[in-house]
Amino acid sequence: KYPNMNIQKAIIDITYSGIVMSKTSNIKLNGVDVFEILHEANPELEYLFYTGNQMNSNIKVIGELVQKYSKIVGRKINDNLLFKTQYNMNDRRKIILERLFHARK
Repeated sequence: KYPNMNIQKAIIDITYSGIVMSKTSNIKLNGVDVFEILHEANPELEYLFYTGNQMNSNIKVIGELVQKYSKIVGRKINDNLLFKTQYNMNDRRKIILERLFHARK
C-alpha cells in the first residue's frame, strides 16, 4: 500500500488487543502486526516494542503475539521490549538512544 515507505527506526506500542484502523473497516492491528508490515518493507528496521505490561505468554492474546513475532524473526520478543513501568523517563530515553541511535548512555 505504501511502496515508498522507508522507515528505518520505530518504537512500536504492543497494543495487545489491537486497534481498529478506521470507522469503515474492521481491521484490527496489534503491535506485532504493525511490526510485520514495517519489517516486510525494511528487514533492517531497528525497533523497540514499548509496553507497560509484562509479556505473560500464558495469557492467550499475549501468547499469540509472542508466537507471531517469533515466526517473523526467529527471536524472542523480550529481546526488543522496553517496559515503560520498569524505568523512569530519563532511563527510557537513554535506552532508546542506545538501542536505536547507538549513542552511549
